[in-house]
Amino acid sequence: MNQILAVAVFLIFSGFSSDTVGAGRLLQPVDLGHGNEPANHPSGLTIQAFVEDGKKYVNATLKERTENGEMIPVEGEEILFEVERMFGLLPVSEFTFTDERGEVKVQYPDDIPGDEEGNIIIVVRLDEHAEYEHIEIRDTLAWGIPLSEHISAEAQNFWMSEKLPFFPALIYWGSMFAVLGIIVYGILYLFKINDSLSET
Repeated sequence: MNQILAVAVFLIFSGFSSDTVGAGRLLQPVDLGHGNEPANHPSGLTIQAFVEDGKKYVNATLKERTENGEMIPVEGEEILFEVERMFGLLPVSEFTFTDERGEVKVQYPDDIPGDEEGNIIIVVRLDEHAEYEHIEIRDTLAWGIPLSEHISAEAQNFWMSEKLPFFPALIYWGSMFAVLGIIVYGILYLFKINDSLSET
């Protein structure tokens, strides 16, 4: 009977030892062939990605074509700078309007999660404009944090923080007590079976 009890306890513990945590998945960037070279749109939107003093910038220029074919700057138009995520677009800045040269420059953060190689897809667009309609440029840049490094940093920050967020802490401790309760119940049930067999 002691051997049966030992085997049952082993099965209970081993049933909860499997890894059930799945790594998050981000969109895989599509190589658009621009790299850090200017990406042009036929309607007159141009972007240039560059690094200056260790900081990452994207400069956008908006121009329009006159009747004689000349391209002139467009001033006062809002250009949206974003990063593509799994469920939508993540804004990088707000209230970014073109100046008298038709230009606007935005600094991109250093802590954006990327794919396994640290690639992110940047999106620069003039959205829902009455005259220019929708103009958008997407480009793939190695400006993000590699996925493995990001997950490791998040996990380290989570467990080393002095105070865990309420809901993650509630889920964690609730799961621990639930597992402990099941183990205790299983052991007590096995003792009950053992007593029943002893009486017979």
